[in-house]
Amino acid sequence: MRHHLLIVAGLLAAAFMGGLALAKNPPPKVAGEWQVKFTPSANTCGETGLVIADEVMKVTQTAGGISASLPLVSNMTGTVRDGGGFNVARKKGETGVAGLKGAFEMSGTFTADKVEVVLVGHYFVGRKPHCEQSWTGTGVKR
Repeated sequence: MRHHLLIVAGLLAAAFMGGLALAKNPPPKVAGEWQVKFTPSANTCGETGLVIADEVMKVTQTAGGISASLPLVSNMTGTVRDGGGFNVARKKGETGVAGLKGAFEMSGTFTADKVEVVLVGHYFVGRKPHCEQSWTGTGVKR
């Protein structure tokens, strides 16, 4: 009898825990193209940084995370959370500006049809930090 009670208790616990697992919301589906209008918010680069304004952000999504690309900043990778918040980054690499390498970070929030972002670019000449730029952006799914 005690053995049967343990089995029933185990099954109830498994069903309860399975119900909790099903109740957790998966990250939202954010893959696709987003038309994003960027506004500069800070710039210590003078005339040497990137010009990012009205851009198409392409987002791909896998079970393990997301990848976001802009025409001048490609292959930023990261994660999206349950509520639509996300963080992506790209390690230091080539930029469209001769002699400058750049590392980029973007974070923000996706909703069903809207995205809000903050994008930061860190620029380097060789190994030495050179300047930084940041933008805020809002957009809609295309």
